[in-house]
Amino acid sequence: HTTHHTTHNPTGAMLPEFGRAADGAELGVAANHLGHFQLARHLAPGLEAAAAAGRDARVVVVSSSLHRHAAKRLGSIGFEAASKELCDLEGDPETYYLFENYAKTKLMNVLFAMAFAKRHPKLAVLSAHPGFVYTSVTRHLPRYVPLAHSLAVPFVLFFQKLPGAGSNSTVHALLEPLFCARSIKGRS
Repeated sequence: HTTHHTTHNPTGAMLPEFGRAADGAELGVAANHLGHFQLARHLAPGLEAAAAAGRDARVVVVSSSLHRHAAKRLGSIGFEAASKELCDLEGDPETYYLFENYAKTKLMNVLFAMAFAKRHPKLAVLSAHPGFVYTSVTRHLPRYVPLAHSLAVPFVLFFQKLPGAGSNSTVHALLEPLFCARSIKGRS
């Protein structure tokens, strides 16, 4: 019988319009990144204590392969400009674009996992991509997007996973013995 001390930080939402959370952060950044950041930060002392007691303690941050799109785009604008954009949690309503913003928040998640792993080397910190999963992530988009998506389900399911299958990579990251902190030694 093995006890796992884990936190799973799931993905968020695609928001068609710019908005702000109560703290001033752009809503997509708040939903897709800041909440996960705060949860992991808040749970870190307990996870560290579990790790110090010899237990397996992990943080799994769910991201998306779309983070590569943001990395490529930000890589093309130079380090200083990219750093400034990644650190800008408030966003700009004039330059807000749904897919660019979603991809940027997924890159923020990957970078967070890497930084958290360096700061907490006794924890196993992983970033998982669930794949192309049929979820309600598009629920906030204009009605025609979810409608078209649901009409295309019989065809899309050839390429898209159902939510149960979409959780496989995350559950694997949470439970696979090879991903324990002793094995990955502070790497994300």
